[in-house]
Amino acid sequence: MPRGVHIENFQAKLKLALAQMNMSRSRLAQKLAVDKSAVSRWMSGQVQPTEHHLANITKLVRGEIKGFTRAEWDRDLASFTARIGITPEQSASLGVEVAADGSPAQVIRPWKTLEAGRRHGGRLGHVYEGHWRMFRMKFAHDGSLSVNAVEIMRRDGGLAFRYSDGHYDYAGEVFILGGQLYFLGEESERHDELFLMILNSVNWPDAGVLDGVMTGVAGDPGHTPGAMRTILEYRGERPADPAENEALWRDYREIALHDATNGEAADAERRFGEALRCRIDWRQDTGGGEHFLRVPLSRSLSKGRSEP
Repeated sequence: MPRGVHIENFQAKLKLALAQMNMSRSRLAQKLAVDKSAVSRWMSGQVQPTEHHLANITKLVRGEIKGFTRAEWDRDLASFTARIGITPEQSASLGVEVAADGSPAQVIRPWKTLEAGRRHGGRLGHVYEGHWRMFRMKFAHDGSLSVNAVEIMRRDGGLAFRYSDGHYDYAGEVFILGGQLYFLGEESERHDELFLMILNSVNWPDAGVLDGVMTGVAGDPGHTPGAMRTILEYRGERPADPAENEALWRDYREIALHDATNGEAADAERRFGEALRCRIDWRQDTGGGEHFLRVPLSRSLSKGRSEP
C-alpha cells in the first residue's frame, strides 16, 4: 500500500485550499475519484495523502491559483496561507489560527485520543445506555450522601450524557479509553464549569454498577477543586418516546433535588456508605478527616510568579 507523505499541518492547509476554491469535501472526493472517508481522514489529520493523490490535489488548486506547485505544501502555515490569498481573519473564521505578523501558526485540531474514545463509545454504547442513580458525598462536606441523576445515551456515533443534582445540570460526551469511561461536559446554563468523571468499565453485555472518581468544585466561597469516589447504579432503560423520556428525566431530577427526604439517600447510605467515605486526613485545619479530597484556599499553593 502506498505510504502517505509527511506535510506539516496538511489538514489545515487542505481546509484553507478548499475554502479558497469554494469546494466541498464531497466534491473533492468526486474529483479525485476517492471515497469521502479518505478525504475525511485527511481533514482530521488521521492520515496524509499519497504522492499520487497530492499531485492531483495540487493540480486542482493550480486551476484556481496560478503557478501553484507541489512545493507550496511544504511552506509553513503562515506562508501557505498568504500564498493562496487567505487573510489571517479568514483563516481564523475557518478554525485555523495564523499569527497576524506571519509567524508560524498554531493549529487547533481534535485530539486523536478523543476521536478514538468517541468511536469506542459508539461501539459499546449499548452496554451503558440508560438512566442511572449516582451516589457521592455532598460537596457541602457535612458527611451526608447525595443522590444524583445521570442519563447515558447514544448520539452521533458516540456516547453522550447528562447529569443533575437537582440544582445544577451538566451535559457532554462519554469517551471509552483503556478500560475506563471518561465523562467530559459543561454546566448547561451558566457555562462556567466543566464536569469530569472517570469510571471503571465492565466486561459484560449490560452494566449494572459503575464506580470511579468525580471531580468538581466544592461548595465553599472560593469554589475550590474537589474530588470524590462515586458509584452509579443502573435505574432503567430510556423510553423510546422522547416525551416520555423527558418526563422520566424530570422525575429523576426532582428526586435528586429532594434526596434527603425521598428515601434513596438512606438506602444509598445503607448499601454504599462505607465505600464512598474515603477519608483524607488534613488534621491541621479540619480537626479530623475529610470525606473527599479538597484543595481549599486555606491550603492552596497557587500564586503569581512574583508573589511572595
